[in-house]
Amino acid sequence: MSKFLLRGLPFVVAMTLASSLPISTATAQNYRAMSCNDLWLDRNGRYADVGYCFKGERGKAEFGNAGCHRNESEARRAMGSSNRRDVDRIKAEERRRGC
Repeated sequence: MSKFLLRGLPFVVAMTLASSLPISTATAQNYRAMSCNDLWLDRNGRYADVGYCFKGERGKAEFGNAGCHRNESEARRAMGSSNRRDVDRIKAEERRRGC
């Protein structure tokens, strides 16, 4: 096998693995192309993932509160910086559209 093929192999393997991983809605699509419902689900799903305790009926019905342990500010701190940025972008899009 040539040196070029051996050097390129890790990249090919990494790209193959990455293409098989699930991609979140927000990173796969432009926010403007998403429905208000999809924006809401994406944003609140990020909160649910870090243990946010939903107050509203819709959030409780969609995500539940079993095992929740964080309020909004605690949940935001628990998110990674890219998730916080995405949540802020989603909120801005929701405001822009009046969702």
